[in-house]
Amino acid sequence: MQHLVGMITLAALLSACQITQPDAELERAGTPQDTGFVKCPEQRPEMCTHEYRPVCGMANEDEWRTYGNACVACADENVKGYVGGECD
Repeated sequence: MQHLVGMITLAALLSACQITQPDAELERAGTPQDTGFVKCPEQRPEMCTHEYRPVCGMANEDEWRTYGNACVACADENVKGYVGGECD
């Protein structure tokens, strides 16, 4: 019985991670596509994977910070969007 409960819990956690992957949910912002700026969704992710695919997130106006991945960046409610790769 404990094994079954553990498997159900694991399945729920894995499916939640898939649901909150922002790459599929994010829209392009109204900036030129060649900048690669991606706008965060209104509904912020609640859980993110720990994969390292760095992005440079824009919080507030001109405040840029490197995040481990797009999901982690958009989980921060101050981040408006991001571009791929680490910030300079």
